[in-house]
Amino acid sequence: MKFPNNLYVLRSNKGLQQKEVSEAIGVVQSEYSKMERGDRKLGIHLDKLLKFFNIDEDRLFTNASPIYQKPVEHKMPPLEDLPMYGLPLANGGEGFQVQKKMFTHCGRPDYLTGVPTAYACFMLSNNMEQRYFYGEILFVDPTLQIKEKDFVVVQIKAGDRTIGLVRKVAEVSDRQFRLSTLNPDNTEVFKNSDIIAIHKIVGSRSNIE
Repeated sequence: MKFPNNLYVLRSNKGLQQKEVSEAIGVVQSEYSKMERGDRKLGIHLDKLLKFFNIDEDRLFTNASPIYQKPVEHKMPPLEDLPMYGLPLANGGEGFQVQKKMFTHCGRPDYLTGVPTAYACFMLSNNMEQRYFYGEILFVDPTLQIKEKDFVVVQIKAGDRTIGLVRKVAEVSDRQFRLSTLNPDNTEVFKNSDIIAIHKIVGSRSNIE
């Protein structure tokens, strides 16, 4: 007997791994996988799932179909993958290489649906700890206006290449940006003429396999 639900669609649209959801509701991944396939009732975990996805029961069960070989999705279409840019610097320095071609991709979070220029990159230093940690995936929306207190990827020239740095915006003026790191707490001035692009970070998630 199957107990169909929309867990697969909800999880995929948020760009999450099964392990992330299973840990959030306090079950092992194999048990969550059975719930997602409809092989077992949600039972005592129902309320935790509703709270985790911030939905009501109708959203969880309406038009749900059993998952067999391929997940059957309704109402919320699958999202295309999000391109990831930025390989580590060869010298091991801070930041990442900015290149035109993506080197991999990841699940697109639902808040970047309809933003064709959105991209993701890895956090490759420890200087933004308290907010972002080494190895996290950062989601970036280049269409948004930059304001004070935003976290951003700033692209600058370094020799013959372009590199991306993660910073917090301390101050914006007509001629420059004052951008900060958190660990250590340090602020630098970046002239507008030296900045190739500056894009707002709108979310992140741990790089969990």
